[in-house]
Amino acid sequence: MIVTPASILYGGLGLLGIATGIALLVVALRGLLRGDGSSASAQSSLVAGLVIGQTVLAIRLFSWPCLYWVLKSWVPVTPGAMCIFGVTRSAPHLTGWLQVLEPATLLVAGAMFLVLGAYRAGGAERSARRPRSWRSCCSACPRAPRRSPAAP
Repeated sequence: MIVTPASILYGGLGLLGIATGIALLVVALRGLLRGDGSSASAQSSLVAGLVIGQTVLAIRLFSWPCLYWVLKSWVPVTPGAMCIFGVTRSAPHLTGWLQVLEPATLLVAGAMFLVLGAYRAGGAERSARRPRSWRSCCSACPRAPRRSPAAP
């Protein structure tokens, strides 16, 4: 194992991602075991799950470039490697799984947001919230200034 500051940072991000993923799993299981989902505590666990899920996604987004920083830091100590591609060719057992798992975790985190959106839009009492949420998203976006009609 090659230990560099980049690999220590990447390992720390990995451990942090695992810990927040476990916390997300615990919150999700607690929310599922509580019952029908209409109580205030179930709604708060849904919000807590969303916040923890966004944290996991942010950690994974930050760790993907760190993977390539780790590979770059391994270039001087890997025999026969002149670039990151050389590191991946000389140590495929180490780098192959990492290069597959990084995008896969992002896809899983993104799918979680799609499932959450479908869940929130599914109920009858929740469907009334949907137009308001779209309105708030649209109002947060910057708009082009309106032109006043030209005076004749």
